[in-house]
Amino acid sequence: MGKRWAGLAAEILSGVAGGLIALLGAADLTVARVLTPATNPNLQLALDLTVMLTGLAAAAIAEWRICCRSMPITRCMRWRWR
Repeated sequence: MGKRWAGLAAEILSGVAGGLIALLGAADLTVARVLTPATNPNLQLALDLTVMLTGLAAAAIAEWRICCRSMPITRCMRWRWR
């Protein structure tokens, strides 16, 4: 059922979305205040870094799925979670 490329497209789009979230956190970290300010101004840096790390983690997980699909299993095992 469905298209052969649909699974790959979903993984690529999730990686792009994760990358955009990371860029949003980086933009907020610089000067463009695009996110909601933290309740405590001292925690604004922690909020921005958390948004960036969440986006990077999402993009890395999406890339890991694409890597495992396109490479032989012996190469993919180096990406295995330990």
